Amino acid sequence: MAKPYGSVQQQVLAQNELSAKEQKEIRANILSCVAAINASLQQHHLKAKAMVGGSAAKGTFLKGDFDVDIFVMFDYPAYVHQQEKLSDLLEPALSFSKNLLRVHGSRDYFQINDGLHFEVIPVLQISTAREVKNVTDASPLHVGWILHHLKKNPQLKDEILLTKLFCKAQGLYGAESYIRGFSGHVIDLLVIHYGSFSAFMKAAASWKPKVVIDPKKRPPKNILAALNHSKTEGPLILVDPIQPERNAAASLSTEKFDLLTTKAKAYMQKPSVSFFERKPLTLAFAKQQCRNDVGCFITIKPLEGKEDVVGAKLLKIVQFLEHKLAQHNFTLLFSRWEWKPEDATAVVAFVLKKETLSPLVIHEGPPIKATQHAQEFQRKYMHTFQQNGRVYARLPRPYPEPLRLIKELLKDPYVTERCSVGSLSPL
Repeated sequence: MAKPYGSVQQQVLAQNELSAKEQKEIRANILSCVAAINASLQQHHLKAKAMVGGSAAKGTFLKGDFDVDIFVMFDYPAYVHQQEKLSDLLEPALSFSKNLLRVHGSRDYFQINDGLHFEVIPVLQISTAREVKNVTDASPLHVGWILHHLKKNPQLKDEILLTKLFCKAQGLYGAESYIRGFSGHVIDLLVIHYGSFSAFMKAAASWKPKVVIDPKKRPPKNILAALNHSKTEGPLILVDPIQPERNAAASLSTEKFDLLTTKAKAYMQKPSVSFFERKPLTLAFAKQQCRNDVGCFITIKPLEGKEDVVGAKLLKIVQFLEHKLAQHNFTLLFSRWEWKPEDATAVVAFVLKKETLSPLVIHEGPPIKATQHAQEFQRKYMHTFQQNGRVYARLPRPYPEPLRLIKELLKDPYVTERCSVGSLSPL
């Protein structure tokens, strides 16, 4: 019998609900991988056991997005003095997989692609945050805290799903250095704190920078006194319930904070299923944004490297282009870039206001009182004038329209040292 979905949120959940068959197949695949790891751990005489974490443990999978975290928990007394070698100890036990990849991190972890995408993370089995030796050691405790609240209020699972879908669709999801958005853990904490997706949206719509949130609802004075102050410079302070000295949202950028408040306001004013639908950045989509203005669609081939490093380089390229466009007085109306680590190319789209700029630009020179420099400046440029104690020159505008500037900028060493440019298409 079909469920009586009616509201926007119910429609979204219905569209993203896993079928019974999908759930069964995913669960079987996960259990098979965990069993294989545990059997291999025994064969290698390691005092460790594998457990499922992340969205797989909490039941907050998104349809078509099945990354599975598996924590391999090493016995604390046996391995606390070898905690820096946990990755080396674990790697031979995972060699049963032909699709094994070691990934460098604060403590190296492993990826296995066998039907699903598994991330296998070695941690010390701890019972309290005081025993943490590496930030990843606390992750199973985080999972336990979330599961406790989901057991108390099973409806929170759907509320977390809605929030993840919203954040993914609006380009807000992900704590990677080149995204600096909302991690899955941060979303879990915020939804549990506010109690529902709608309550979170209502609160976020009125957020101001430096908002302080503590899921345990302690007095603000106590919260700030306990926090690591190096992690309180961002726009959101979200106290980690397991490690109260830690700001769980420390990596969130002001840009993503502002984007959330804007999108939350828009959603509260007029809820729509479209807020949960991420439209890929294609040439056709970029043309829709352009309408009667001017713009371009750029394909970029990233250089090889670690995901965070490659992503950071791509972000710097986009910021460089945006900065130069502003420097040349062009009005940027739309800017978006997209890249997935598994993709060979990234795409960037700019839409700029169609306007006629002055054929001349004002070039600032030295102070008049710096007589020698001022005279040299006036000899170098023909059309000069003095204003507010400084000499200026009127020069022909080098780039009267933006696409020519972008084309030249893509040849700049700042860009070419960080990527290989594919193509540039006007919109």
